[in-house]
This record gives sequence, structure tokens and C-alpha cells, in this order.
Amino acid sequence: MKFVLVGGTGALGKAIAKEIVARDHEFCNISRNPEHSRKVLPNATAHSDFSQKNTNSLLSIFKEADVVINLAGSNIASGRWTHAYKSMMYNSRIVTTNHIIDLMNQFSEEKTLISTSAIGYYGDQGDKLLDEHCSAGEDFLAKLCYDWERASQNVNSNIRLVNPRIGVVLDKHFGALAKMLPAFRFFVGGPIGSGEQYFSWIHIQDYVNAIIEMSENSRYEGAYNLVAPNPVTMKDFAKELGKTLHRPALFRVPELALKLILGESSYMVTASQRVSSKRLETKMFHFKFPELDSALENLLG
Repeated sequence: MKFVLVGGTGALGKAIAKEIVARDHEFCNISRNPEHSRKVLPNATAHSDFSQKNTNSLLSIFKEADVVINLAGSNIASGRWTHAYKSMMYNSRIVTTNHIIDLMNQFSEEKTLISTSAIGYYGDQGDKLLDEHCSAGEDFLAKLCYDWERASQNVNSNIRLVNPRIGVVLDKHFGALAKMLPAFRFFVGGPIGSGEQYFSWIHIQDYVNAIIEMSENSRYEGAYNLVAPNPVTMKDFAKELGKTLHRPALFRVPELALKLILGESSYMVTASQRVSSKRLETKMFHFKFPELDSALENLLG
């Protein structure tokens, strides 16, 4: 199979690219910075600039593609959500997705588009178990995810569309887990916020396997929650992390302190999202790490 990654130079994109090559498929990467792409994704068959000026080259690449995986979007966790930063988060997702759709709709061949989203779609819904039929939230992140998915739905009927709503991906090198590790290793770790909010996670390998399976198998279509079957509260997550590292989990980070430091973006770690993986399980997807203890032991043990 021939894959096109859009925005594949991030940590998740690199993990997907590695698996694509391991399964004897080939891929090219489209990004705003092809020179950087060549450095971080040396196994790609091509690197192209994602701009309106490069339309002819992009059309040639998309024509050959069996699967397009849309990973584009600026990092939502790298700064305070100022008006300018929100605009960048929005445009890097919705405008980019619109451009992808315009390109893919030029062709009549059957293709697959995996256009990622996130469980931020649901907003803060307490301890309610959330499946793919639940409504979107009202906060900025929920509206961003909603518009992101809506943009991808303008594909022609020959394109199979999948919208993975991704949970918190666990990896020791990046993301939420990596940011929590230093405090725990210095014996000052603990839950973030109240600790009662639900934390819907997925091991990096299960995330990658799910994305590839969705790409290869036509039985997947529409929205799927990409989370492990067993979400936990933040308090229980911190407790299990401490147990894995043989450290206490006593030092809670107050929600007020997070709001003072991070502003509106603190919502990412204080919102409660208890998300169900049932629809993914009905497709017979096999989780290698369905339980938090085995996931953390694999990553950190």
C-alpha cells in the first residue's frame, strides 16, 4: 500500500511511519518544512511542501496514494491559548484539512482518509461514559475538534473516511506521561487537579496498531474513540504511576495553580472525559495493553 502522511514529523507521525515501513508499505510525507521532514523521516519515498503553490506536485502524490493520514495541527500543549495561538491551532487543522479534501476529491479512484481528531471533542462531561454518539462539548477544544471532523466529511463518496478520536497517548518520550515523570522520579509526583477527573489513555503501540488497522481494513468507517478499554481517574493514574516507579503519589497539583500558570489551556488536564472504546472493540481490534498497570510496566519497567 502507498501511504501519504500529512504532518508526519511529530512524535505520533514518526511512530506511524516506522510501523508502515515495518509492514512493507511505503509512504511519503507532506509538511510545511520538507527539509526537516527529510531529517526526521529518512525512510519516506518523497517529501513535499504543503502549500497552494505546490498543487501540481501534491496532486501527483495524492493520485498514487491508497491511504492519506491527516496528522496536521500545531501543538495544543506548547503555550497559553492566546487569541493568536487559538487561531494557529484552528487554521493548522481546519484549513489544512480543507486543502486535503480539495486534493483528494479530484480523483475517482477508491481511497481512504484517516483524519484524526481527539477526545477533546466531548468536553468536560464528568463521569458520564462517552461513546461516539455523544454530543460535542461547548469549550474551545471541543468546538475545534467538531469543526475539524466536519471539514473532513466533505469527501466524495469514493473516499472511505475514518475519524479516530484520540485519547491521551502514553509514551515515556513525549506527551502527558513524559511531562509527569520528572516530578515522580524526584519523589514529588501526584495527581493533577482534583484527581477525580477521568483520564482516557492509550498505549503508543495500540494507537499505532489501530491507525494502521483502520487504514488497511475497509470495515472501519466514521468516528472511533482511540482509547484503552479501562479509563481511570487522574488520582488512580498517579497512584499506578507511582507504584510502577516505586515512588509516592502524594503531591497534588492544585487546579487553581494550573489555571494561573497555563490559563485556559489547563482545561486539557482538568477536564473529565470517561471515554468508551466499545465501538473499536466491536471491530475485533486487539489491545496489547488494555490495562494501565501493564501499559506503564511496558513503558517504564
